Amino acid sequence: MGLLGRQDPFTLSSKPDDGSYQAFLANETRYSSLARKFPDRAKDLFAKSEAAA
Repeated sequence: MGLLGRQDPFTLSSKPDDGSYQAFLANETRYSSLARKFPDRAKDLFAKSEAAA
């Protein structure tokens, strides 16, 4: 038996990512809002954050 008497361990499943960091940013409200308000600044920041990730 596992932790707390459970027989099956906890498993987390999620769909595989598409591998695109920029696509992830585009789907996040806070980043898409930045891109709409300040497109040039957002492009620069997104490129820098992708390089650092």
